[in-house]
Amino acid sequence: MCFSASASFTAAGVLSAVGICSLLKARTYPLYLFAVTPLFFALQQALEGIVWITLMQGDSISLLNKIGVYGFLFFAGVFWPIWLSGCLYLLEDDKKRKKLLFIVFIIGIIAASKILFRLVAHEHTAVISEHHINYPMFALTYEITSIKRVLYSYTLDLILTMAYLIAVIVPFFISSIRGMWIIGAVTAIGFIVAAVFYSLAFGSVWCFFGALATIAIYYVVVNYNNTHLKG
Repeated sequence: MCFSASASFTAAGVLSAVGICSLLKARTYPLYLFAVTPLFFALQQALEGIVWITLMQGDSISLLNKIGVYGFLFFAGVFWPIWLSGCLYLLEDDKKRKKLLFIVFIIGIIAASKILFRLVAHEHTAVISEHHINYPMFALTYEITSIKRVLYSYTLDLILTMAYLIAVIVPFFISSIRGMWIIGAVTAIGFIVAAVFYSLAFGSVWCFFGALATIAIYYVVVNYNNTHLKG
């Protein structure tokens, strides 16, 4: 979590409980996949807890630190665009909505592939800034060699950001499953709050909101059983 190591590990514990309860309620394979989502968020929060602990000890180069940093960045940038859009695609019964979700899923794969390339092609670090963790990978900074080059880089990053947002937010509003919009709304609000008020720690803060949103997954799973699997 974006506040401290203890907060990260506490969040991991809460999300693990939500994930286990959701799994116990799931009755179909696609629902099992969706229900396990809080457990993945729990793992991501635990990884950030490791980042906190190592950075507080002045360690930014050890294997443990790198596992925490790269693990967190993998979930944030690569895993979620594919997993979330894919799960909602598998869950959807409405044919028209399912086609739209498949398109979003492809967009998620493209965005995740580009982010994965950035993740493996460059070295990444994390720093503590104003009681939050700042991951420079998420920062839009450019070397000003020419206005044309800056505009080109900015345009590419803008396209990538939009593709990412489409993959992790839009599916929850396309889905016909009751309660999905709640997860999408919290995630969207989290993006705005993180971008406006916590720009330096954007990735960490937004992932906190994403983790918070997944608590609603238990409600969605229970409601899905009641409305789709009666009898």
